[in-house]
Amino acid sequence: MICIWNFKAHKWHMYITNLPSEDFSVEDIYELYRFRWAIELVFKELKSDYDLGHLLLGNVPLAYIHIYSMLLRFIISRDLYTWIVSLANNAEAKKYTPTMWSRVFSEKALEFLSILNQQFFWNGNIKGRWEKLEGSLRQLPRTRNDPSVLSLRYSEIR
Repeated sequence: MICIWNFKAHKWHMYITNLPSEDFSVEDIYELYRFRWAIELVFKELKSDYDLGHLLLGNVPLAYIHIYSMLLRFIISRDLYTWIVSLANNAEAKKYTPTMWSRVFSEKALEFLSILNQQFFWNGNIKGRWEKLEGSLRQLPRTRNDPSVLSLRYSEIR
């Protein structure tokens, strides 16, 4: 067992491991567990928001198509998340967690990507469509018991 003080949370973190202390420092083990937890969160997101848990196992080619399309959607989602958060001010950016964005994106991806497609390739006016999407995004956090998480305003990401 190892213990390490978490300065951000102001508490001790304890880990049980069978890694030899001669080969791994306490900080190494802490980092390994931190990365492991990040991987667990990604798999949870893939299973719950991107349907990884509902594979078509009876048909191998369809299962591969499902996995690849899910991974592509995940990559697009994370890139958009990084872009949107980078354009928000610090106070706003803290409201947007990857988990919350994943849920919103999985529910609204088709409309969101359609608006971006129109903006970048058709040069059309998307203000009305964006406001409609934004209104629906503002409703989503209320259903998740987190009213502090709101969508970014279109004017903030232009």
